[in-house]
Amino acid sequence: FGFVQADGSGNIVTVANPDKSRYPNRSNNVGFYTKVNSQWANAYLLLPTGYRFDLEVVNTFKLLVYGKAGDVVLLKLENTDRGGDAWMTGAELTYTIQSDDTWEIATYEFAGVGAGWDWTGDIYTSDITTDPRFNTNFYNVIRIMYNPGDNSTTYSFYLDDLAGPHVEGLK
Repeated sequence: FGFVQADGSGNIVTVANPDKSRYPNRSNNVGFYTKVNSQWANAYLLLPTGYRFDLEVVNTFKLLVYGKAGDVVLLKLENTDRGGDAWMTGAELTYTIQSDDTWEIATYEFAGVGAGWDWTGDIYTSDITTDPRFNTNFYNVIRIMYNPGDNSTTYSFYLDDLAGPHVEGLK
């Protein structure tokens, strides 16, 4: 994972698992994400050049999260080939943490999720998993944001075991 500090600061580092005593996470080490007074700081996973997520058959991402109840973990798909306009065709979902300091499986099901906005004058779809412009040769980065849009304080949470669709080379 890389990290974009955006309008504040933050980072993602590897640390010892705060609770590896039970399912669903017995890993020794996990990621620890921190953002400081930043609305849009994010951890990201960029696929190697020429590779994209294939959302045709499997379109669900899962992520183990450990934080505070009520906090929000956003997972966003983007195409970095579009440079500073990647946001225009991004697709995103959120997961709200249910319990304090407990490993939970956050599930992000992208079937039926739209992308792009008709007011941008660019491409738009109502479902990224069925539209061939978006579902196989498009998305190449995952961004993870914690309490997006909130820059009022320092926020931290643990994450591990990102799983999702198959990755394909460009056709």
